[in-house]
Amino acid sequence: DDPAAKRLFESAALDRAEVRAMRQAVDDDALLFSDAVFRLEPIEGTIYPGCHAEITITFAPSSAGEWRSVAYLDVTGREARAPLELTGTGLGPRGEFLFDTLDVGDVFVNSVHRYELELENTGDIPFAYEIDAGEAGRAASFEFSPAEADVAVGGRHLISLQFTSDTMGEFMERFLVRLGGQP
Repeated sequence: DDPAAKRLFESAALDRAEVRAMRQAVDDDALLFSDAVFRLEPIEGTIYPGCHAEITITFAPSSAGEWRSVAYLDVTGREARAPLELTGTGLGPRGEFLFDTLDVGDVFVNSVHRYELELENTGDIPFAYEIDAGEAGRAASFEFSPAEADVAVGGRHLISLQFTSDTMGEFMERFLVRLGGQP
């Protein structure tokens, strides 16, 4: 009738029940492969001696970079599961302008010049681009329209460039074009 002994007994009984529940959960878990980047289909099955099976591995990374994972194959008759190493390289978006340099030639001060730039998606995923004209040099003399948009795989996008020079002299400007997209 000791209350401390009763609490200890109830606690031990509860611990045993929790351990049994956890052991049952482990026994019930088929330990099937699960990964955020790699997917195997079918996830389980039987291959008989002298036969083969086709398994599809899908690689769908959320960002560019190197990805690794290990799937373990449970083979009847083997003591340990056989590891299947999965590796992949997620490629980011790729785009190219249809020229390397735009030479505007000789222009009059305060005159407006318009050009068409064509950006092509040469990669395997759609991307969104953003042109950063910056603040340095004569960057303020350039206006891109649209300065950001989406480009489908294999697609091309026309970008209008307007240039107005308020000073004389030779110059060279570089602009940063950011491509965003998930592999």
